[in-house]
Amino acid sequence: MKVVKPGTIYTQIKRILLRLAEMGLSDDQQIPIRRNRRGGVAEITFGNAELVSRAMRKRPYREIYKEFVQHRVFSAKLLDGALVQMAYAFDESHLAKHRLAFLSSPYLMPFREDRMRYIDDERYAHILSRIIDPVSIRFDYDRSDSRHQEVWHPKSHLTIGNYEGCRVPVSSPLTPFAFMQFVFRSFYSTPDNDFASGLPNPRAAFPRSISQKEEAILHVVVPQ
Repeated sequence: MKVVKPGTIYTQIKRILLRLAEMGLSDDQQIPIRRNRRGGVAEITFGNAELVSRAMRKRPYREIYKEFVQHRVFSAKLLDGALVQMAYAFDESHLAKHRLAFLSSPYLMPFREDRMRYIDDERYAHILSRIIDPVSIRFDYDRSDSRHQEVWHPKSHLTIGNYEGCRVPVSSPLTPFAFMQFVFRSFYSTPDNDFASGLPNPRAAFPRSISQKEEAILHVVVPQ
């Protein structure tokens, strides 16, 4: 298994953004930012990422989404208005944290009535004609033992919606490619249009982080 280092993550995010643009699935995007912090911490993140924690503080979903769009707090904004956020932090080349979020647009329904806002292409018809409720998912990872509470706060976990106590154990951290393939297979692909297959898929994965107790309950398995 290939070791995943900061440079690998940076390259993966850049390649994803390029592929989204080539497929016509991205409405707006930001080149990933790579910077070094004190103590040997290397970050790969997106513009205005520091606004995430402020925006998420017990506010309605529409307000959070609106602020993210207004300040461009995302890695990419997809054709239907959904936002993708990908941020990683490494400590001496070892993964310390990541935040991988997908936030669908709460304003999709009004947009459906104005097709001129979208690309008139049959490939996107199933995206534009969906009748959906807004959904957000987030894959978080934090290596810190002080933050880890077995089962209740797994090191790697999936959060669905804004439910504070929703933390589904995940077997390991996710690479950007694994995350985006999950997003496209879960929310966009159909038997006729498999957008996930258009993304690159190098053989790279992070080591497992799940505990035995977490593995004994319903959890998400990341392919190694």
